[in-house]
Amino acid sequence: MSASGIFELAATDGAARAGLLHLASGDVPTPYFMPIATRGMVKDATFDDLAAIGFPLILMNTYHLICRPGVEVIRKLNGLRKFSGWERAILTDSGGFQIFSLSPMTEISGEGVRFRDYASGDEFFLSPEDCVDTQLAFGSDVAMALDICTRLPAERKQVEDDLLITHEWMARGHQHWVAKGGAETGTQLFGIVQGGLERDLREKSIELVSGLGFAGIGVGGLSVGESREDYEDIAAFCAQRLPEDRPRYLMGVGTPADILQAAGMGYDLFDCVLPTRMARHGVAYGWDGYVHIRQEKWKL
Repeated sequence: MSASGIFELAATDGAARAGLLHLASGDVPTPYFMPIATRGMVKDATFDDLAAIGFPLILMNTYHLICRPGVEVIRKLNGLRKFSGWERAILTDSGGFQIFSLSPMTEISGEGVRFRDYASGDEFFLSPEDCVDTQLAFGSDVAMALDICTRLPAERKQVEDDLLITHEWMARGHQHWVAKGGAETGTQLFGIVQGGLERDLREKSIELVSGLGFAGIGVGGLSVGESREDYEDIAAFCAQRLPEDRPRYLMGVGTPADILQAAGMGYDLFDCVLPTRMARHGVAYGWDGYVHIRQEKWKL
């Protein structure tokens, strides 16, 4: 069992590992891919579909849930399970990826990030402490600490500046989570490693985030504009240095080939919008590549 008490390593094969993630809403076998339910639902799939397939854990998006329906609505409904109807485990992201994907609508300071609602244009502020409080109100099984996802390629100075703020936010977020009750809340807090393509900054980030006592560790800031060679280099570099006793989450990675490769590096958790996005356009992933299910030969 891990130091945090939530990860049980069952077997290894080289760097690859199989285990069990113990969460308040149930156990999750790893390696594991999380379907994305951005606003509390997976597009074009019902929760009955997901349960029938056997998914025990899905990902929901903090930024989008703040925008619609809002934290207070979810709080009054007693959390995301009552709001969404999903009874199994939930991981919520921090909003850090939206700093990257919605950069024209964000303003970063040392205190936090000011977002603009993509639909209404209204502004709201999210500090590391707000981020934790929001995810506690959601009743998330796993919450992610607030970070800055740096767009790549980037100058080293930009990566350093973003990482300095991210590390401050990691410490503040973890301290606030502990003050609110920590693991006793039923919500486990994961930290996030950043550092762009700079190996020394990645190593520094791993040391700091690992030392703060997070229940698990995400590796962020990849698949955000870098080359395939750089992605593979940094993903492998980080995997070799992450603590063995905690779950390792490679964020935003989710094609079958990428999952197999990353699992071979020693990662445990993955997420990506691509599988459901491709499915909505009539494309499924198969062992031999794409399957265009709208072609005549696939008709029943």
